[in-house]
Amino acid sequence: ESPRTAEVRKGGGAYHRFEDSVLDLESWISEGERRGYGRVVLFGHSLGSLKATHYLFRTGDPRVKGLVLASTADLVAMHEGRYTKQELADFLATARRLVAEGRGTDLMPPECGMGLLFQPVSADAYLDRFDEPASWDVMDLYDRGSERAFEALRSVSVPILALFGT
Repeated sequence: ESPRTAEVRKGGGAYHRFEDSVLDLESWISEGERRGYGRVVLFGHSLGSLKATHYLFRTGDPRVKGLVLASTADLVAMHEGRYTKQELADFLATARRLVAEGRGTDLMPPECGMGLLFQPVSADAYLDRFDEPASWDVMDLYDRGSERAFEALRSVSVPILALFGT
């Protein structure tokens, strides 16, 4: 529920649009600044590493002095590797249909789960993540041939520490 409008809406990871992470991070950095922290190092793990990179790409925020990427993810490759081309096409068609019907907050079928734990995802969020241009296409760690991946990372001008491992 929004405290300003008393509007109730669905929230959480199933409904989150990638671009919203820019507002989320800006708010947290501003709150830190309000509390007296003027220099920030963004630390992102997995999906958080994509969001932190994307934040710097979109904003070039001068308060951010460094970027740490821990176990960064290629979530497009994970998703594409899990399903056949036909299943991926069917998921896109389902999401597009739901959105066109005004049902973008409806959850996709369970077999279209996201991530390692097959979390639910709304039709709006699915299109945000995987329709062209796919917002999650930030890293191409499996040589998928993405023309968009690494665009954000190339734009980052602060020092970067990247950690990978199992």
